[in-house]
Amino acid sequence: MSLKYKKVREHATGPTVTHVGEDIGYDFYAAEEVRIPCQSHRLVPLGVAIEIVVANQPMGGIFKDRSGMGKKGITHFGGCIDAGYRGELQVTLYNAGDVAHIVRRGDKVIQLVPQPVVTTTPEEVDTLSESARGEKGFGSSGN
Repeated sequence: MSLKYKKVREHATGPTVTHVGEDIGYDFYAAEEVRIPCQSHRLVPLGVAIEIVVANQPMGGIFKDRSGMGKKGITHFGGCIDAGYRGELQVTLYNAGDVAHIVRRGDKVIQLVPQPVVTTTPEEVDTLSESARGEKGFGSSGN
């Protein structure tokens, strides 16, 4: 697998992985300082564009919270990066705390977990195959 990146902001920090072959995701860093008021959210630019490829197959990625940010009450909203996207990565961070949080340029703020692209063209049908669960929904597994 290769993760290629291009800096699109002057002071951007490229993605890193501390333990190659062990860590599930790549750390990404804030490209500029952003103040996130308590109980509010802000868009944080990461300053890089990426391309992930495995055996000539394009890969996407899913943003996941870093435990260090969660400990501070900071989480993220959304975050699927499609394989064909080549623009600057940005993440929306939410401050669940009671005081404002300052994200400084160069702070690790989010991790990206690579994901294979397995989508196809949706097909409308009249019936779906049977399954053990069927139409049982919320709480049907006993929890």
